[in-house]
Amino acid sequence: MKRVLSWARWILGALVAVTVAVPVAGYAVLSSMDPAALRAVVVAEARKATGRELTLAGPITFELSPIPAIAIENVTFGNASWGTWPEMVSVRRIKVEVRPWPLLSGRLEVRRLILDAPTILLETSPDGHGNWVLAEAPDTGAAGDVAAIPSFHRVRMRDARLLFRDGATGREITLEIARLDAAADSPQSPIRFSLTGTVDRIPIVAKGTLASRDQILAGGVLPFDLRVHASGATVTAKGEIAKPAQGRGLAVDLDVRGESVADLSPLAGRALPSLGPYALSVQVSEDEADRYRLRNLALRLGDSDLGGTATVDLGGDRPAVSGAFTATRLDLADFRPFVAMGDGRADPAPPTTGDSRYFIPDVALPFDLLELFDAEIEIRAARIHLREHLSLDDTALAATLKRGQLDISRFSARLAGGRVEGSLRLDAAASPPAMQLELAADEFGYGELVTALDIAEGVKGAIDIDAHLSARGASPRAMAATLDGTIAITGGPGRVRNRLLRTTGAGLINVVSGWRAGDNDLRLNCVIAHMPVSDGVITLEAALVDTAAVTVGVTGTVDLRDETLSLRLTPQAKHASLMSLAVPVRISGPLADPGVGPDALGTALGAAKIAGLVINPLVAGAAILLQSELANRNPCAAALERAPARTQEAEMPAFETSPPSVIDEAAKGLIEGFDDPRGE
Repeated sequence: MKRVLSWARWILGALVAVTVAVPVAGYAVLSSMDPAALRAVVVAEARKATGRELTLAGPITFELSPIPAIAIENVTFGNASWGTWPEMVSVRRIKVEVRPWPLLSGRLEVRRLILDAPTILLETSPDGHGNWVLAEAPDTGAAGDVAAIPSFHRVRMRDARLLFRDGATGREITLEIARLDAAADSPQSPIRFSLTGTVDRIPIVAKGTLASRDQILAGGVLPFDLRVHASGATVTAKGEIAKPAQGRGLAVDLDVRGESVADLSPLAGRALPSLGPYALSVQVSEDEADRYRLRNLALRLGDSDLGGTATVDLGGDRPAVSGAFTATRLDLADFRPFVAMGDGRADPAPPTTGDSRYFIPDVALPFDLLELFDAEIEIRAARIHLREHLSLDDTALAATLKRGQLDISRFSARLAGGRVEGSLRLDAAASPPAMQLELAADEFGYGELVTALDIAEGVKGAIDIDAHLSARGASPRAMAATLDGTIAITGGPGRVRNRLLRTTGAGLINVVSGWRAGDNDLRLNCVIAHMPVSDGVITLEAALVDTAAVTVGVTGTVDLRDETLSLRLTPQAKHASLMSLAVPVRISGPLADPGVGPDALGTALGAAKIAGLVINPLVAGAAILLQSELANRNPCAAALERAPARTQEAEMPAFETSPPSVIDEAAKGLIEGFDDPRGE
């Protein structure tokens, strides 16, 4: 046992001796070196290997503990001849840790390179060449000898500053590194690294692998595999750069994900909406200079998803995007905040009308966004969620955007139980912007729409719409005030719940009380309207609403310029009772709060008809025959047959106008009653 302990003490002593003696011996070798001679050798070898000047301006010292090392202060390495700074690298202090065993045989083998407070400029020339690609050595005429550079397997940076500068665009990115550790098994092995720092003052943590030392210095294909955490996002990128000298040939599988878009606000340079979670995965490849192909695109934002392929061309005078996309669900609430952000300028003031009478907003639309890029895209979406209980289903869209001119040549979707198709042209480059809309809707459920818009509940019915419209303006109100074209509406059976009528107020319930069969819901048989539009004024022509009890003719105008309306509703009773003659109604005033009441002229004409019927029984019989004819035909179809190409409504008297004499208007009322079963 004593012998074993004795051997153990000898072995331990030998290990201690070797551990201490070898570094001491190594230090002895280092200290025997002449700093001036070492400086000259290092500078010469650097020039031979890289063709650039290495300056060792500070003192050179030798250290023993804990590992033999050479320390050099105030070191600079020259930039490319075309560079914006004289130096590509400047370091306050470089410490070169060496392996002691090779020193005993006269070889210098670097264990680790430590750089304190380095500043490194990585930049490209206007034609895309990188300053990190070493030129031919001027004194030999041969390419830089990569093997002549001392081999080291570990590097540490502290308090480093990396500046990336794009010579073509002038854009700069600053990376502040608190600490970076890098290691490689050999000059031919990938470099493993980890770092903590900031990018343009945004904290980041990164790790991964890069190309080997030999690959970087030779300027060949540079593979990379990175994982970065910044602003709440996790980014993974794996790929390669085929032509690093020109900054070309990128091919990368990219994945970005996080919990909230708002966390990316520091990266965007402005406040972003609180939306999320989000995830983006895509394969990006550079097909040619500044032209990128996006494959297997998959975006998820909140409740929305989008996939497809695209091409992004950054080589022209403006970016251009083309692609085909599909979506299971797109929720406009997920994207509306980005549209509201505009093009990054100061946030616009909240939309205000300036007058409570108006509800069409007078806020500028972001037309300038359409002039920032060109596009040619197709989108198919199973569902586009507009708001609660309202969505576009089975949507298909094809659009092109060229120099501010948007052309949606094909659009189709299911909306509110019906089918909507159309096209839209929008010229954002015009002054003011111009719009053309073609729209056709079949079996469009207006009841579903007014319910979804929180206007009313208890309305059912569907209509067909055919619209051809054009307008100019920079805001919705300006567009409305210049609207031109035609709108045609036809509809079949519908219903308005009695409880809804009762909640609308005494004015309306009194008006429509004679239009119902008994005290039940207001049941609609059909609806038609032909509405020419000129300079923001909608004129109702051949407009009818047929119910179980009456047929109501509607004439008048809706003026979008000042958001007022002036409508006359003339009901024609379907029963032979004199009391069934309903009272004409006038609706006028601001769209936001119109007035409803009996029409003075229409009431007088109705009284004249009653007087005529009492005086002449033949007139009564004729009226009954007219009502019978109206009841036996589809009044909407009859109105369409009789509708003139275009009519102008006569000036209507205000509510306060005194009614004309019943006797004076009796004959006129009878003639109008016979000429027009609607009593207009």
